[in-house]
Formats: sequence, C-alpha cells, structure tokens
Amino acid sequence: TIVSGREEHGLFESLDDLEARVDKRAVSRRTIEALIKTGAFGGLEAKPGRLLSRLDAAIANAEDTRQMERSGQGLLFHMPEAEAAVEDGPSEVDFPRAAALAAEKEFFGFYLSGHPMDDIMPLVESLSTHLPSDLQTAQDRTAFRLCGLVSELTVKQAKKAQRNWAMFVLDTPHGGYPLHAYSDA
Repeated sequence: TIVSGREEHGLFESLDDLEARVDKRAVSRRTIEALIKTGAFGGLEAKPGRLLSRLDAAIANAEDTRQMERSGQGLLFHMPEAEAAVEDGPSEVDFPRAAALAAEKEFFGFYLSGHPMDDIMPLVESLSTHLPSDLQTAQDRTAFRLCGLVSELTVKQAKKAQRNWAMFVLDTPHGGYPLHAYSDA
C-alpha cells in the first residue's frame, strides 16, 4: 500500500501526506511507528522523535478528511500550512543511533543501516580468529573466537549427558549466524 501510493502520486512530502494516501486497513499505526523508528522517513526534514510525537495527530487528521470525503463535505477551512507549522515547531529529542538499530533489529529481524559494533570494529577484528563465513567449511569442534551480540538465546539440557547447551544467533557486523554452544566449550 505504501509503495503503490508512492508509485501513483510520487514521494511522500510529510507524515500527514503519508497518512492521507495510504489505506489504513492495510497499514497499521504500529507499522508506521516501526518505519519511523527504523529511519524510513529519513528523507523528510522532521526527525524521528518529532514524527512519533505527530503520529496520532496525523492519523486523526487523515481520518477526519476521509470521513468528510465520504459524507460529501469539503474542507472549507482546511489549511495545509498550519500542519507544516506544527511540524516545524520546537525540536524533539532525536533517537540515538543505538535505539534506531534496535528498532531495525526488532522490526526487520536484522540490522539494516549498520551494526551496534561498528564503532569498535578494530577491536572486533583483532579479537576474532575467524570470519563467520570461514566457519561453514571448518571441521566440527574447531576452536574459534567471534565477536558479536547474542540474540534468540535458548538454554537446554541434554537428556543423556545431563549437561546444558545453548542455541542462539550471534549477530556480527557480517550477519547473523545460528550457533550451538555446549557447556564444555
């Protein structure tokens, strides 16, 4: 719906423009919020914090406009300049980079615009003994060291050996890799 609205009428000029042009049955508030948090509105002048603070008003304005159109009434006193003036109001605190990356991971399942470890890449490279792609061809029980962030952690107990093991995804700057680790590792 968002893509088709953009293809039919060009780029969205504001949050109000987006809300007016997309079908609300197909695009929820949560989706728009996630898109704002992940930086999808980077082409607009307003920062994510300001866009989030304007989201409820934009949704309400769009719904009012739709109701008036359905009832055949025009917007006699509609002033688009007033909406723009609200968006140019006092600055909101912008999202820190870490929050935007966390939103990307939550919404997309992976980091899109960077990785939380980008700022410490020299350290990551010096501590890692292998690249993740090298491990696909390594023999079982090859000792290695990778730097990354653990996500999707599940700890289990082996039935026969009575020892714990874990399944997790190691998110490295090169991608996410599902791994298993055993208590004797």
